[in-house]
Amino acid sequence: MIKAMAKVFKSVRDYKVYAIITPLFMIGEAAVESALPFFMSVFVGKIEGISNIFELTPYILILFCLTAISITCGVLGGRFASIASSGFAKNLRNDLYKKISSFSFENIDRFQASSLVTRMTTDVNNAQMSFGMILRIVIRAPLMLIFSAVMAFITGGNMAWIFIVTIPVIGLIFIFIARAAMKIFRRVFKRYDALNQSVQENVSGIRVVKSFVREEYEKEKFTTASNNMAKDFIKAEKIVALMNPMMNTAIHAVYLLVLYFASTIIFKTVKVIGPNEWEWGELSIPQMSALLTYGIQILMSIMMISMIVTMLIMSLESIRRIGEILDEKPTITNPENPITTVNDGSVVFENVAFKYKKEAERYAVKNIDINIESGQFVGIIGSTGSGKTTLVNLISRLYDVTQGTLLVGHHSVKEYDLKTLRDAVAVVLQKNYLFSGTIRSNMHWGDKNASDEEIMEAINIAQISEVVTSSEGLDRVVEQGGANFSGGQKQRLCIARALLKKPKILILDDSTSAVDTKTDKKIRKALKKDLPHITKIVIAQRISSIEDADQIIVMDNGQIDAIGTHQELLKTNEIYQEVYTSQTQKGEN
Repeated sequence: MIKAMAKVFKSVRDYKVYAIITPLFMIGEAAVESALPFFMSVFVGKIEGISNIFELTPYILILFCLTAISITCGVLGGRFASIASSGFAKNLRNDLYKKISSFSFENIDRFQASSLVTRMTTDVNNAQMSFGMILRIVIRAPLMLIFSAVMAFITGGNMAWIFIVTIPVIGLIFIFIARAAMKIFRRVFKRYDALNQSVQENVSGIRVVKSFVREEYEKEKFTTASNNMAKDFIKAEKIVALMNPMMNTAIHAVYLLVLYFASTIIFKTVKVIGPNEWEWGELSIPQMSALLTYGIQILMSIMMISMIVTMLIMSLESIRRIGEILDEKPTITNPENPITTVNDGSVVFENVAFKYKKEAERYAVKNIDINIESGQFVGIIGSTGSGKTTLVNLISRLYDVTQGTLLVGHHSVKEYDLKTLRDAVAVVLQKNYLFSGTIRSNMHWGDKNASDEEIMEAINIAQISEVVTSSEGLDRVVEQGGANFSGGQKQRLCIARALLKKPKILILDDSTSAVDTKTDKKIRKALKKDLPHITKIVIAQRISSIEDADQIIVMDNGQIDAIGTHQELLKTNEIYQEVYTSQTQKGEN
């Protein structure tokens, strides 16, 4: 936990000055507030022997100045604490986002998306609140307790031991409550993740939910997750809520003890020296008043500490979860002296095997030997789960091979600068995604400096020029996820976006599945004609999409079943023959 806290609080950085100044103001406020009851008792004591109200002017000015200093310190401390905690949260979110962005797919697989969202929102908010409290109350409350205890001894002598004895008793109660509540809060944050996951799945898949009329099921799932979280929260809060009645009991008990013993001492030691005149003994009424004030300050300080403990119980778990992200090391990083140029689009797999987890027994792909020359058109076909997508993900080093060697441009992919490699490999995934904005802004993801002419050239190759024929042209609005475009239009826009990268290798992962066969053929023809130097790797379910490929790879159960041309595989490969026959019988050829 200490390590996680050290990691998290490094995000204070440029707000260190505010974080350092705040405790200084809190020290000043605590010192002045502790001095006020003492000067007030002196002031009350002086009232008895004065003949003129103006004799009290110096004492009034002292009290006024002390009050002004206390208020000023409190206001400035609160202001600087707010700046420091808000800046800390801003930096922490940026650090988390940058760290997550550096993760490989393997790292991301370790954390669910819903959990990452919770950590960047709820957990960061908890860390921000706890940091603000640490700067103010964590500094102020213990100092108030110490200063008030010292002043209580100065003012009331041995009577102050009443306060000192109660402190360790209350401290033990705090420790017991904190340990009991911490276990439950750790479970609560897992419930948070489950709740966020339920919301995320329901919102992302709302069309599927409605088309299958599963609204009631989703409501029930959300209600279950919400109720589970509420039960744990109630259980934890019940334990934490014990602090307040215990504190109130302690305050009233100490208050009564002070009143009883102080009154006993006063009446035993006071001496009457004349009509309406007396002489105080070991303790005077002004001293008792100051002692009661110090007692309240001590116990209120303990109460503030209890509030801090409650907040920190929640925050420590949040800090631990944030620390997990910051401690996570990306499994894919740049080599020490990376290659910054990809010579060509050749791809060679040499006895490559890969599995998603080191401890997994089964390989996702294995015994892969492929030689793809630069500029070739290569098709990959196979049943669902045969390892097609896994295979091409290795080329852009989204995952690292478990065994064997993968070469791109005659160098191992591990030797390249990651940006260089991924700029040279353009991937159009099965799940196409367009970002909210315009067609032009989406195309600039491929090349932020691309001119309108270059964008139109890519759009024409992808056979999607119809989307820019309106008066809006490239400024046509794109809704989030491309919701205002059909599936086929989204796929072709994503292909155009990938082409603007001017890659050495273009991977189309079943990215024309929603496109009619006629348009699909036009796209392939345009790619061959206009981009002959680019290596084109196409994963397809339709044989018609890859039948004119230079070589076709047939995948089965994570392994290569056969490699050849369309005509060769029709004669020699049983899997390819079955797929071809089933599709031609349905008229899909």
